[in-house]
Amino acid sequence: MKRIISLLFVLMALPCLHLTFAQDTTPLTSMNNEEASSIMNQYFGALVNGDVITLKTLLGGDLLKTRRSLLDNPEYPGFLSTTYMNATLKVLNLDTSKPDTVVIDALITFKHDDYIRNQYVLRKSPPQGGGSTYRIVSETSMAEKDR
Repeated sequence: MKRIISLLFVLMALPCLHLTFAQDTTPLTSMNNEEASSIMNQYFGALVNGDVITLKTLLGGDLLKTRRSLLDNPEYPGFLSTTYMNATLKVLNLDTSKPDTVVIDALITFKHDDYIRNQYVLRKSPPQGGGSTYRIVSETSMAEKDR
């Protein structure tokens, strides 16, 4: 009889445990979305303002390595601010299905209806003086993906 009661207790508790664990994943995904969106807004703001110092903190991995010479070029901030003047950013899709990775499809529209559609990969990086945050480690033109 004790076994039956114990088994019933365990079976009744399982749905509650499942709900508890399921609730923990939603805020994490939401937090990833918010943090990734914030990083993208900072990135776009840095492009518009020609803020290469901020760009260096937002980029990571091989993307930072390949962009380092541009970011260190004293003429690059002016080029960025001229190029991105009056541009707008629209996030089209945000994928958080992989742990510690967010993939963002974004549309940047310039004056005269010119636009570029890029895919950005953000990865969680180790803490640097604070909590861990995402870094943009890849930027791919969607036109290149269609080839």
